[in-house]
Amino acid sequence: MLNLACFLVEFVVALHIGSVSLLADSADFFEDAAVNFLIFMALAWSAAQRARGHGAGLCSPGARARLPLGAGASLARPSRLTR
Repeated sequence: MLNLACFLVEFVVALHIGSVSLLADSADFFEDAAVNFLIFMALAWSAAQRARGHGAGLCSPGARARLPLGAGASLARPSRLTR
């Protein structure tokens, strides 16, 4: 939760003052929070649920194939900070 709070604070400040380096650092905080969330979700699944395959759709080949496409599309857009 602390990583998410730091992300929000740093993201808002970065947009307010127009700092690209703070924006990049806030993205790192968001990544840390996302990884911690995924670890928590993995630990919360019981062994029986994992054996039955619940949640397998999160890692389906189709979902994995769409991730780079979404990242590429977001990188192709011009940044609001560079205008």
